[in-house]
Amino acid sequence: MLRILSALSGEVLVELALEEVQVLSSIRDLKRFLVPKTNFTVFQQRLFREDQSECLDEDSLEPRSLQLVLLAYPPADAAEDKKLFTACEQDQPEELEQILRSPRDPRVVLAGKTALHVAARHGSVACIQLLVEAGAEVEPEEVYTSPLHVAARHGRAEAARLLLDLGAEKETPLHPASREGHLEVVRVLLERQALPDQADEDGLTPLHHCARSGHLDIARLLLNAGAARDPLTAGGAAPLHWAAAYGHVEVVKCLVEAGARIDKARGDDRRSPLHMAVQHGQLEVVRFLLQGGADHNNATLVEGATPLHWAAVNGHVQMAKLLLEARAELERKTKGGFSAMHMAVRTGNMALMRLLERGANDARQKRRKCSAG
Repeated sequence: MLRILSALSGEVLVELALEEVQVLSSIRDLKRFLVPKTNFTVFQQRLFREDQSECLDEDSLEPRSLQLVLLAYPPADAAEDKKLFTACEQDQPEELEQILRSPRDPRVVLAGKTALHVAARHGSVACIQLLVEAGAEVEPEEVYTSPLHVAARHGRAEAARLLLDLGAEKETPLHPASREGHLEVVRVLLERQALPDQADEDGLTPLHHCARSGHLDIARLLLNAGAARDPLTAGGAAPLHWAAAYGHVEVVKCLVEAGARIDKARGDDRRSPLHMAVQHGQLEVVRFLLQGGADHNNATLVEGATPLHWAAVNGHVQMAKLLLEARAELERKTKGGFSAMHMAVRTGNMALMRLLERGANDARQKRRKCSAG
């Protein structure tokens, strides 16, 4: 029989039969057994023999009587609490365990983060395990960003895996992992059934984030996991709009090959991916979209501007050349009555004006030949 008595009152708190004692191989195991019965962590417990000698965590259990002392956390102390954070930052689990045994509260918040956030950022799996055993919360309510978000943002796949095992929420960390290009973290989250189409408050999905950042492998992984090809943000933008605007031609190809709509209109202005690529000067994206059959005469809803108008107003000579080669309508006017030449004149771009004039002359000559024929 093993008896655990309160050192303060002498009251018998727990009695364990021999077969129950044999299941617990050490004092550390006994302390873990006592956590739900006392609401004190293993680091707040002290066990003493009848001769007043303290039991060490690695000591084996024997049938006897032990006295239990429960230690409350001392008041917050910035200097002492900072040591918790330093041990996690430097991945020093032995030092951290000594600090926790003093004891110190692992839930303390300094500068908007807990020690668990620091351990997650630096990928210290051993420190994460110690902190959680000491009572650290994997989803602290008083801090906006969770430790799992931090691990995802900094590419700490093993830390993310452990936090998921410990019950961390798996959904929204996909966003920072996809944005920052941490393929293994994304893989871990998807393996744990994170939803690939989970949208944030702005309507952005993980696919939007990796499309904007140009992370091709993550885009492929998300698409293979069943991510929607054309989800829309609150502003009506699909991932293809973002990949086109930022010039990530391989991601653009990946999305189009996966079935994203090449002429998808964006929100209220109805800009297509081709409009976005032209506006931002992404020549290779424009080339690919045109080769893929994008509508080169598609007009925006508000201005009635085609991609050629956008090329002219932004002074993109090579872009305009590509569009003309694709038979963009040179004389097409916006709702305000402006042609691409009008816009080139307004910008004063002589090279662009000469290109458009040659295009106009070629078009006139073709019309004459057609009429003569």
